[in-house]
Amino acid sequence: MADILDFRERYEDPVESTRAAMDGHQTTIWTALPGIISKFDAEKLTVEVQPSINVLRTGANKEQRWERLPVLPDVPVVFPRGGKYALTFPITQGDECLVVFSSRCIDNWWNDGDVQNQRELRMHDLSDGFCIPGPWSQKTKIDKVSTNTTQLRTSDGKIYVEIDNDNEKIRLVDNDITIEIDHKNSVINMNGATTININAKNEINITAQNTINLRANRINEN
Repeated sequence: MADILDFRERYEDPVESTRAAMDGHQTTIWTALPGIISKFDAEKLTVEVQPSINVLRTGANKEQRWERLPVLPDVPVVFPRGGKYALTFPITQGDECLVVFSSRCIDNWWNDGDVQNQRELRMHDLSDGFCIPGPWSQKTKIDKVSTNTTQLRTSDGKIYVEIDNDNEKIRLVDNDITIEIDHKNSVINMNGATTININAKNEINITAQNTINLRANRINEN
């Protein structure tokens, strides 16, 4: 990016020249960029990311051209995590993401954790990004997002776990098969399955304070 030159720097107006110099300095400060993941390392939990915003470069002859930024290697992935728990999901080539850049060099921290000195005194650099999977363009956005429940779902929405606070229910849905916990009515409903298998190494205990109802065209006992 060293060949970026703003022709305003040649003005005799000192205010405009100063403003141009400040604008030029801003081009070296990286905060966050959308990107496209090209490779995922499941062992190191890092990705290679192609920034998806081109930069406008201006040469000494005032010629301007749009150029791609370089692919960012070894970008740590941000998975939701706390205590002894973490939420992970497979990352595939072509997934969109947001890369957030640290204000200081992260190399020593990334290698050793804890509190570290900076290996290099760079600031807001393309080398110090963190990848947050999930942001999407209109081209890749998901459809049929629930507006009144929380879901952990597949992108196509056919399989999901849902928390419905208004109706006090939790649902596990796989296409036409549904398991629903209905707290308000104190009922567990299972629907849509052709077969339900229950296997135990030792015992199966079913206890009810009042009634156990079994309805079937045929009951097999082995």
